[in-house]
Amino acid sequence: DIVIRPEDVELVNEEGMLSGIVKSEIFKGVHYEMTVDVNGYTMIVQSTVNKDVGEKVGINIKPDLIHVMKAGEKS
Repeated sequence: DIVIRPEDVELVNEEGMLSGIVKSEIFKGVHYEMTVDVNGYTMIVQSTVNKDVGEKVGINIKPDLIHVMKAGEKS
């Protein structure tokens, strides 16, 4: 399994490593939590910058923030 913390995903206005469409967003008091569809995969992203539902976003992830875990292992 690949695990990336939602706060480690960076949304950008330009093209990123990945791109997707914002499917939902909710304000959590300090940050926004957004669900982004990336080619049929759902990513949960936390950001202090809000993106509107339906908006196309670029996504960047620093390689050293990607964690590979055995299936079933707790994060």
